[in-house]
Amino acid sequence: MADKCTFCYHRVATGLLPACVEACPTQARIFGDLRSKASRLVRFTRMNRIHVLKPSLNTQPKVYYAQLDGEVR
Repeated sequence: MADKCTFCYHRVATGLLPACVEACPTQARIFGDLRSKASRLVRFTRMNRIHVLKPSLNTQPKVYYAQLDGEVR
């Protein structure tokens, strides 16, 4: 059984980035606070079209994707 991702809460609580963000060799993952105007994540969302997977399910996801070219089925 797979565990649900907690975005490495134990790391974030101590000021570190989640392990997947730190380990990504292409820096394809961005982590930050959408409420902070100085956040790298907020700047990224201003410059890119951001989408969530299956928005019709209204699950209020916390993972966003840039430049999706269609709905994931």
